[in-house]
Amino acid sequence: MPGLVKHLAGAEHGWFCWTFGRPTEPLRDPADGADLRAEPDEPAAGIVAFYGRARKDADRVISELGMEETGTAWSGQTASMR
Repeated sequence: MPGLVKHLAGAEHGWFCWTFGRPTEPLRDPADGADLRAEPDEPAAGIVAFYGRARKDADRVISELGMEETGTAWSGQTASMR
């Protein structure tokens, strides 16, 4: 379960912050599955705290930008807040 929370935190941080040019915490590369695994040195409480920070950061971006604001998604395509 902590791995899923870690993945969701990374996805939320990545989509709302990284896509729209806001700073993010270091994000794990999902290509090797590291974003879905809780590593031995990652306690569940730390992963839940990461999700809390990601949610707070994403909420800030959402409140700052209009629905028509655009950014660049991980795929290189233009994405709107909508």
